[in-house]
Amino acid sequence: KEAKTLVDLLLVLAKKNLLQSAHDCAEGGLAVALTESCILDKDALIGASVEIKVPGISDEALLFGESQSRVVISVKAGHIQSVDF
Repeated sequence: KEAKTLVDLLLVLAKKNLLQSAHDCAEGGLAVALTESCILDKDALIGASVEIKVPGISDEALLFGESQSRVVISVKAGHIQSVDF
C-alpha cells in the first residue's frame, strides 16, 4: 500500500511538471541517494544541506538503511510551495 501511494504521488508530481528528479533509496540508503542526486555534471555546483532526526532510528539506519518506499525528490525552482504531501 505504501509503495502504491508513493508511486501515485510521484506520477501526480511528474504530470504537473513539478519534479526536477526522483531517486529511490533502495541501494545505499538516503546518504547514497542524496549524493547521487547531487551529481549532475562536472561544471555544475550542486549540493544539499540536510537536517533530519527520526526518534528511535539510529543515524546509521536513517542514512544507510535500504528500506522500501523511500524516494529523494528535487523540485523545480519556484515550485516548492506547490508540493504538499
